[in-house]
Amino acid sequence: MTVIPHYFIGAPIPSDLKEMLTEWQNKLTDEFLYKQWTNKEDFHITLKFLGPVQPDNIEKVKYRLNAVNELPSFSLVIEGIQTFGNPASPRVLFANVHQMDPLLKLVELVESSMQICGFAKEKREFRPHITLAKKWKTASRKVQAAPLIEKFHNEKHVFSIDHINLYQIHPNETPKYEVIKTFSLNGTC
Repeated sequence: MTVIPHYFIGAPIPSDLKEMLTEWQNKLTDEFLYKQWTNKEDFHITLKFLGPVQPDNIEKVKYRLNAVNELPSFSLVIEGIQTFGNPASPRVLFANVHQMDPLLKLVELVESSMQICGFAKEKREFRPHITLAKKWKTASRKVQAAPLIEKFHNEKHVFSIDHINLYQIHPNETPKYEVIKTFSLNGTC
């Protein structure tokens, strides 16, 4: 049985911020017990998860993603850390990304482009973030997340998004995500 590769579309994180996020992880590994800590080369903001994509359809995806070329580059702000799930055993620890109109326009364009390719529109509200860790290790150990999160409350870092990537997922490799193609944001305001 042939395994169909899984893909997603994401915005990459600059190298200096990857280093900073790795430092954040190092400060938190003793307190937060996760099975998976994100490799620094895998840091990104997911714009659209595609799942399994047949080889013939991936060419359509690439073609449709060229539409982002019309959009201008823009800046985003990382604002501290937060969690998804039960605060005592959160399923995901992430760097919060302040949602801005240019990012929402990009996500809308990606969504509409992927609908043309036959992918369903995401039903959940878009919540931009950079996953630091996931999959809580043990039900017996609980954490007081709020005080730990508060330590990062005043951390704000600006970075630019001037391109997005189509990534293929390699679940048994480190790093897990391979850039298949890059799409530049070249438009003007």
